[in-house]
Amino acid sequence: LRQLAAFEAEVAHWVAWRDGRGRRAFALPMALGSDDPEVRALDRLSMADWLAARGLDSPRLRWFVEYACRDDYGSFLADTSAWAGLFYFASRVPLPGEEAEPLLTWPEGNGRIVTHLAHAVAPHLRLGQAVTEIVPRPAGDRRGRAGLDVWTYDRRQQRPIGLHAERVIFAAPQFLARHIVRPYRDAPPPHLAAFDYGPWLVANVTLREHPRGAGFPLAWDNVLYESPSLGYVVATHQSGIDRGPTVLTFYHAFCDADARASRARLLAGDREVWAELVLADLERAHPEVRGLTTRLDVVVQNRGDAHTLMMMGRVMIGALLLNKDAPVSLREVTPLARLTAEYEVV
Repeated sequence: LRQLAAFEAEVAHWVAWRDGRGRRAFALPMALGSDDPEVRALDRLSMADWLAARGLDSPRLRWFVEYACRDDYGSFLADTSAWAGLFYFASRVPLPGEEAEPLLTWPEGNGRIVTHLAHAVAPHLRLGQAVTEIVPRPAGDRRGRAGLDVWTYDRRQQRPIGLHAERVIFAAPQFLARHIVRPYRDAPPPHLAAFDYGPWLVANVTLREHPRGAGFPLAWDNVLYESPSLGYVVATHQSGIDRGPTVLTFYHAFCDADARASRARLLAGDREVWAELVLADLERAHPEVRGLTTRLDVVVQNRGDAHTLMMMGRVMIGALLLNKDAPVSLREVTPLARLTAEYEVV
């Protein structure tokens, strides 16, 4: 508890910290945060070294902080930058001593907000079209203005369709940019190689009855202490029904520093291997889970979760330095709410 209090005091220091321009060290959206040298120095240090330098060596505290790194970034303490580790704890706290901002979630997850937004833009929404190429056009071309050509392939019509836009938001993983954005395909910029993605395993475990909890009742999000997994969500929790059939959605991040090796290890195991990993872990909290299981679906995310590995040196380079010349930045974006764990995404 003494070390936990010391860690919380360090986080409170960074929550209160402001640079010469009045900016927070860690803010949401990230672009509103400071790029002061004192803050940037954290990006060259691992979270493990940051804790060690402050004498924070409690196994329970280190597990707690590492769980946050595994959950949000798919990496261990030694492989996560101190900037990213502190961002997790400080960015969502308004003022020192206050609780973190509340989250929003629904029984169907972020599907609720996706449906709402899709309804709002329904007349302009084009489904069944895959973007195959984005081509920037400089000012003074035959159209007389700068913009971008977007080539898509329409699945229903079985033909390509071209669009011209003034601006395009590339809302896809970075590794796809080199295949779709023509300048990146012809001459990939160096920063693309700095991004990597940790592979995840997700399993839906269908049970004929709610399992009994060992020491603590089932919550919406459940974490097992000292487990290599990230825990599980009870899909029916928000329905208010605490008995009868349910589904547990189980998450396991492969956190090796070498993401390529992690992907190879994930693909090397068959369904039975990973089903056993899931059940053995759940069994620690719910000894009867095998007898209650009627179905177990395993999803292998080979290219990884949407969380980019936040290793040393990557945060500031990718988030603050490379995009300073962009005509439109996150300063023009109004965040509506934090959506479960995806609060970094706008």
